[in-house]
Amino acid sequence: MVFQHYALFPHMPVEDNVAFGLEARGVGKAERLAQARAALANVGLEGAGGRAIQSLSGGEQQRVALARALVIEPRALLLDEPLSNLDPTLRQTMRDDLRAMLRRVGVPALFVTHDQEDAFAIADRIALLRKGKLLQCGTPEELYHAPASREVAAFIGRGAIVPAVDRGSTALVTIGSVTRELKITRPDGASRFDSAFVLLRPDSLQLLRDSGGGSAWKGVVTNRRFAGGLVVYRVQLADGVTVDVESASGETREDETVGVAPLGGPFPIVPG
Repeated sequence: MVFQHYALFPHMPVEDNVAFGLEARGVGKAERLAQARAALANVGLEGAGGRAIQSLSGGEQQRVALARALVIEPRALLLDEPLSNLDPTLRQTMRDDLRAMLRRVGVPALFVTHDQEDAFAIADRIALLRKGKLLQCGTPEELYHAPASREVAAFIGRGAIVPAVDRGSTALVTIGSVTRELKITRPDGASRFDSAFVLLRPDSLQLLRDSGGGSAWKGVVTNRRFAGGLVVYRVQLADGVTVDVESASGETREDETVGVAPLGGPFPIVPG
């Protein structure tokens, strides 16, 4: 098991931390230290065996905890939010490293996290739980493109959930006086819903500064957030609907009247 706060022994050097599980299993000192050094090399810490735990960065401590878990050759690996204590830049690097490492050693791993970006970056399959109830289990793509319920749709990817009329391969969404027909994806095996909602994600919409004529949903920009290569606009539409829209242009300002239109989809549909 890899603990959320690593649970490394501060009075032991790095290699003794890694070798601890082997010592508990009766492996001789020379052999266990050799295996510990090999495990450290596998996580990119070759030559760090003599260092004190307190001298390591958060990312290095995470690697030591992982090496300690892997050196005993477990049949399964449990990870309890091991990236939660890392800064954003290091966290992204460790996601990639952790996935590559797990694929290399071939150990089945159960990774617990509250961060969907961690789950999407690392997992082959995701089980989404809420208050002890399993909401959906599937690949990251299945949960993102075909959420099984409004709860899943509200959590995965984040977006506005609006009422819709299910027409089979498409759905009708009316906001204010404008109705648009959208291509949809639905949960595997689900038939047409009598009551339905469609998920409008920020990357599935486009912002039109000229209000888009009569084919766009009209609204007012209430907030804008710079996000590197994109600007995320929050737009208040009719009927109390608020959507976020990603745009490469940062020219639109708050309080400006704009149009919002679908980019083509498909859009996830869920039962009401």
